[in-house]
Amino acid sequence: MKGLLLLLGTLMACGGADRAGAFAEPIDGPDTAAEQRDGAVVDDTGDVPSAETGNIDASKADGAPPPKEDAPAPGCPGGTTAPPPKCPEICNGGCAADACRILCNGLSSCGARRVDCPPGMKCLVECSGLSSCGNLDLRCPESSSCALQCTGTSSCGTVQMRCPKNAPCALTCGGLSSCNGTQVACGAGACSAQCTAVGSGIAKLDCGPSCMCTNKC
Repeated sequence: MKGLLLLLGTLMACGGADRAGAFAEPIDGPDTAAEQRDGAVVDDTGDVPSAETGNIDASKADGAPPPKEDAPAPGCPGGTTAPPPKCPEICNGGCAADACRILCNGLSSCGARRVDCPPGMKCLVECSGLSSCGNLDLRCPESSSCALQCTGTSSCGTVQMRCPKNAPCALTCGGLSSCNGTQVACGAGACSAQCTAVGSGIAKLDCGPSCMCTNKC
């Protein structure tokens, strides 16, 4: 009997030591707003935080995402954009979220006039008609990316393109003799001009303060 009691006492002592050791140090783990599932912390909405940051996207906390930034070139400003409540009238090619499309597809349809891109939106101007944008004065948005595509024959002769102050800017001359005499004034963002068609070329690419200026004309 004494041997049995001694054995029981030893087992109880060992069990108590195990329990004490298990809680000797505080347990680091998810708080009450989250639980541990298969090694990943999951909040009560079911979202898994990023493995890099360990935090849940802040935009989900207040329910409203901040204005989007355009993808910048390394070391260059990307600009900011936000979808408008209503697509501006100038965007005759429609709007896709934060992007405005301006179409100049008829003969001299945007020629000898000033076109102001809507503020806070990416701006794409397409000159596909014959002489469609000759002597165009294009004013890009100040802080959103801007692109002018000249695909029609003689489409962008003697254009004045004023790029954003703090966003990317690009001119593409793909039509025959499409950009002869055109001048581009760059801002601080990445700025480029590219000529791919026979006889296409520009008069001047003024790099100014551009962080990355590329002239392929």
